[in-house]
Amino acid sequence: MGELTEKSPPEDSPTINSSLASLTIGGHNLPKKLQLSCFHAAGTESIRAEFGKSMERDIVAFYDEAIRRLPVADMPELVDCVLTGGHCIGLLDPVSNIIFNALNLRCRRMCSGHSAQPRSGRMKRERKKKMPSQSSKGAAGKGEVAKSFRWFTLVFRSYSGLIAFVQTYFRYLSAGQAMRYLRVAGADLAVAVQLGEHQHFGLEGRQTPDLCCGRTQYALKAAAAKAEHPEPNDLALLAKSLVTFKDQKPLAAVLQKGRLLSVEDVNGILGSLQRLHYAASPAVQVSFTRRPHPDFHQQPSKFSCVVGENYIADVAITRYDGPISSICDLRTPDEMKQLLFDCLDFANTTIGNCCPSSHTARNPATAPPSDTTKCEHISYLKKCLLDAIHAFYIEALSLLPHKSLHKHLRGILVAGHCYGPLDPVSNIILNAFWYDAHFPLLEMDAEFEPDIIDSKSMLRVEVRSLNGLVAMFCTATGLSEHDAVEYLCHKQCDLSVVLQMTSKEICFKAYDHAGQAGKHPKHSDLASFLVSMYGADVQGLLRASLTNDEKTKGYVISDASLELVYKVVGGQSSLTAPSVDRPRLSPMGWKMLASRKCDFVQKQGLLRKILEKLLLDYSNQHPWEPMHRLDVICGVKERNYEHSKCYHLNFLAYCDDASSNATSTTRVLFFAEVWGAKDQAI
Repeated sequence: MGELTEKSPPEDSPTINSSLASLTIGGHNLPKKLQLSCFHAAGTESIRAEFGKSMERDIVAFYDEAIRRLPVADMPELVDCVLTGGHCIGLLDPVSNIIFNALNLRCRRMCSGHSAQPRSGRMKRERKKKMPSQSSKGAAGKGEVAKSFRWFTLVFRSYSGLIAFVQTYFRYLSAGQAMRYLRVAGADLAVAVQLGEHQHFGLEGRQTPDLCCGRTQYALKAAAAKAEHPEPNDLALLAKSLVTFKDQKPLAAVLQKGRLLSVEDVNGILGSLQRLHYAASPAVQVSFTRRPHPDFHQQPSKFSCVVGENYIADVAITRYDGPISSICDLRTPDEMKQLLFDCLDFANTTIGNCCPSSHTARNPATAPPSDTTKCEHISYLKKCLLDAIHAFYIEALSLLPHKSLHKHLRGILVAGHCYGPLDPVSNIILNAFWYDAHFPLLEMDAEFEPDIIDSKSMLRVEVRSLNGLVAMFCTATGLSEHDAVEYLCHKQCDLSVVLQMTSKEICFKAYDHAGQAGKHPKHSDLASFLVSMYGADVQGLLRASLTNDEKTKGYVISDASLELVYKVVGGQSSLTAPSVDRPRLSPMGWKMLASRKCDFVQKQGLLRKILEKLLLDYSNQHPWEPMHRLDVICGVKERNYEHSKCYHLNFLAYCDDASSNATSTTRVLFFAEVWGAKDQAI
């Protein structure tokens, strides 16, 4: 057991215990994590080789077990369903996924009127390929799956789909990292998700990841497409289970390892799955060409809309708030936790067997600081931190009232770094207000209020914020960049505890180094301002003014709270208003500047018109939601193709509907994709 010695902690730094087991700062422990990507000691290659082993043989065993358990003797059509759509991709164990996906495809065929028996030609081909023997128990001959080319293709596609899921869900993972996660998780995607979250140094004790969220649904669709599933959306539909399963006994039978399923069990499962396909039938999808009018005399959820000459559609929309079960709920949170512990124990044992002498060592301690850029673990965590920081900036934009938001866009982009004495979102607002108050725009520029934030500008300030946070942590604690990145992941970029444990001198030094690393335009002045708030009173006032303690949905900072922030910003700094001189540009420079401003204004107007039309169409198609009005475009990315161009747009819209209880300040984040010809003026 040794301690990190890359740097010596500065005087008056927080109490730090950087042992091989954990990292302790000011009484707060960074939990011990078994890292699956950060290997720098002896034995690295053997560890990578062991975790990187291909899983085709394991997947073959899964298919042997699935065929053994299914009643293929009495229901021979199930074999073709397994071969066609029985991929081991889903949110249960691999064998259960194979069974459910095969039965889901069988159910789809039944609902669409397909014959129960496969075509005779296909049956002949299956006999020639030595399909698994169909005994009275439905057992397959040992190794029969591996002898068929069609089975081998299915195994290969399933494995490709599993890797695609992990890389889509954790979008910065390399293929090698994804294979390691799958190896340790035993090809169980739900466990692999938990394992990935565990590797992020996330907050301890938080809830199990929501496996029915949009992120998971998208990853399942990507995996199904990679695996060439005949109905890619079915995997996501099955996992989400949009209907209530009243009787889970047939479904739960699939998860009983080793149990042979009877025809009655299969029919019970098919009966439950039928509701999914009937609920998703295209015949019941409704589309409105214009927004229906709510019937206030009856219920707000009743609408009427003219759909043709002498025809009026009366629509009633109801919401079910009762318990809805999904297939994911067949495994309890305690079971999932135990599966995660078992995986970590397996990984720990494997590392110990490959490298007995160093498997207890904390890997970053063996890596020199110059190797940080080569560590895929730290590189991955940094990219995840950038995503988290991006979310902080979006939240900061959504918290500001409309007038203040447009007033301080420039301050947020130029100097709204997320480091400081408060939480990251509050720091963004505080730093932006301070910069705008003491370094205002010229009068010639102040009249124009842009409402578009370029994606490159957002990325630039986010990267600078991350660099500043890392530099601040290292300066305040004397620890390595490895420790800094892991601590930032664990604390969600909140360094307030670290700063509270330092002296005023160290605090100023940390702020100054953070500003230099983050390329803040006035880093020394900002450091002086932030240190002037050293103490609980001022920081407590700011937290109360900028923080949504009750986590109210749609919360926006009040004007009264902003006035308090303005007073702190103006009263805590000794800076005087700087002289603002007209920039010195040549006539050609002024002409170019005016031309770019004109182009920007024109593009801003065109994009606003397009998005306002899209929001109107969205409101027409979703009459049960409040009307949305465009507020600010917080991300624009242009892509050019051979004959067309595309804009990817993120924008905030506020609710404005007389029939809605939502306040007009509540904001919703939207994403849009706009296509047009290359010569089109967008």
